[in-house]
Amino acid sequence: TVSALIKSFDSVGLLAAAVGILPQMLLMLPCLIVFAVSAMNHASLPRNIEGADRRRRFLAYTIACSLLLLVLALCAILESYVSPFAIGWAMSLL
Repeated sequence: TVSALIKSFDSVGLLAAAVGILPQMLLMLPCLIVFAVSAMNHASLPRNIEGADRRRRFLAYTIACSLLLLVLALCAILESYVSPFAIGWAMSLL
């Protein structure tokens, strides 16, 4: 749909696509990278760690994942409610 938008409306279509996609992607991509690195770090922990330290690390991982999920929810809200208005603004430049 982005390529059809750009082909149909030229530079205004490119602006509309950028305004519609870019805001949430600026938050989503770093969040997904941190999510992946955190998962790799947690998966590579040694198995012979004592119980209290293992629970502390698991709790830290769980809190980090929860915060990252909140950021992803914010991205979904941006895409659902803010992007349509931004695309409408960009298309009004026609």
